[in-house]
Amino acid sequence: MSNKIAITDAYDVMSKKILINRMSMECLQHQIAFSENSIKFQKLTKQVAEKKLKLINELNTLFEKQLSTFDELRHKECMLIYDEINELDTPTAEHNKLINELKKHEEAMFSLMPKIQHIESTIPNEQSITNYAIKNPVNVAASCNEEVDEPWK
Repeated sequence: MSNKIAITDAYDVMSKKILINRMSMECLQHQIAFSENSIKFQKLTKQVAEKKLKLINELNTLFEKQLSTFDELRHKECMLIYDEINELDTPTAEHNKLINELKKHEEAMFSLMPKIQHIESTIPNEQSITNYAIKNPVNVAASCNEEVDEPWK
């Protein structure tokens, strides 16, 4: 199998490679945006978890006091803390925005990947530019001298 390629084939292969590279760049941009939004989402989730942890700790402190002496006022405080915890479980507008951004970028990445693979599959292996090795340069002067110096051999 020869690694020689016609100029017209090379033009077609290079055009496809340019398209593949552009689509790959777009996919990577979506991946970066997805990662950035994921980090924001994780930070927001961490903040909510820390608030809930603090509230649950307060709740336990109140329960411990309730064990020794039941108090109606502390009971109301407990109920308010439960309300706060439940409120934290409700996604905020920021949560929803980040979730939508994550979905958008994930869908874009997953729609580009099969397209890139399809275009790559249309390039025969023997015409894939990446299958070519760079050969050592030929010293034209030396090879011509050898042929001219002793043409009878």
